[in-house]
Parts: sequence; structure tokens; C-alpha cells
Amino acid sequence: MIRTSGFTPVASAPVTEPSKERMAPAKPTETQPPLRTVKQVSVKRTRSARMLYTLLAVFLVGMLYGAVFLQTEDGGLWSKMSAINQSYLYAAESQSMFANFLNSLTSSCVFLALSFLGGLCAVGQPVSVLTLFIRGLGIGSYMGYFYLVHSVQGVAYSLLLIVPGVLVSVLALGLSCRESLRMSNRILCSFLRGEALLNREIFTLYLKKHLILFIFLVASAGLDCILRAVFSGIFHLG
Repeated sequence: MIRTSGFTPVASAPVTEPSKERMAPAKPTETQPPLRTVKQVSVKRTRSARMLYTLLAVFLVGMLYGAVFLQTEDGGLWSKMSAINQSYLYAAESQSMFANFLNSLTSSCVFLALSFLGGLCAVGQPVSVLTLFIRGLGIGSYMGYFYLVHSVQGVAYSLLLIVPGVLVSVLALGLSCRESLRMSNRILCSFLRGEALLNREIFTLYLKKHLILFIFLVASAGLDCILRAVFSGIFHLG
């Protein structure tokens, strides 16, 4: 008989196969946003460009109305606007460069502020469109006044001293109105769905975009002052 020692072997645990749940690939969470395809990004950019072009077209319509149709009216509207334009021209010629800078920046910031506030309202879409139209109306009447009163010299004055700064400011205003329309539509949809009206991140991004557009307006006002300092001496329109 073979005698064994006092050691008793311990039964080893059976090896279990990995469960199917552990082997299954992890499913993406529902909160993970879907990746945008190149086609979706391209479509979104195309829509944004079309919206901007449409808003700029509204500005051009207002500018055309101010430059052409107001001149043919028999009432006192055109005479009143002519008096305003004449006083503005006199102030621009007699004031200092810094005063002209502040006047140009203030007039542009008023429309930027209207566009900004319109975007914070669920029904602020008409405000954005009217802002561009009224801005075009004022610039069109101003340039039309120079053409009627000073003829060729007035046209040259407008092209050299008004148009360059207007291009920058109107582009900034058009971008602001586009963002305002988007924000208004987002707030309106959230209101109809019964959700939170405005997210902090969305508002922060909206505010940052308008701060950048404000910098564009500062550059536009500075460009107006530089052009006026360089070319105003060759014109005598007072």
C-alpha cells in the first residue's frame, strides 16, 4: 500500500468561457452626436451662403429705393433727407478725425445692436430684414444726394470716401443678420417644442460672433477716417 502525505489537492475552478455580452462591441451612447458627412457640411454652407446673399439683396433693394425712388417724390420727404445729408456732410468736413470715427462707428453699431437684439426674440426675424433695408435706404439716399447736387464730383466723392467703408460695414451687418435669423428660428422652435429657450453655450457663441463683427465695424470706421483724410482735400462740396 502506498501511503500519501497529509497534503490534499484543492479542486481547481472550472474555466468559464467569456460571455457573449463581454465579447460584443460597445454600442455608441445615445448622447454622442452623429458625425457629419462631407455632403451635409457642403449643403449647410450652401444654405448659409444663400441666406447671406438674400440679405445683401435686401440691402441693395433699400439702397436702390433710397437713391432713385425717393428722388422722384413730390412731397417733403426728399427735401427733409436732403437737409439731413447736407448737415451730415458739413459735420464730416468740419469735425476732427476722431469725431468722424466715433460718428461712423456709432451709426453702424446702432444697426448691429438692432440685429443682435432681434436674434434674442422668437419673432425677431422681421427686425433683421428691416435693419438691412433701412441701412440701405439711408446709404442710397446719401449717395443719391451727392449725385443730384454735385453730379460727377459727387459720384467720385461717393466712390472714394463712402463705398469702401460701406462694403466692410454692410458685410458685417449682413453676417450679423444671418446669425440673428438663425438664433430667432432656434428660439422659436424651442418655444414651440416646450424646451429651454436658450442654451448658455449657444448664447456665448452668438455673443462672440457679434464681438468679432464689432471689430469689423471698428475697421470700417477707421477706413472711413483714413480715406477722408487722404481724399477730402480734393473735393469742395460744402
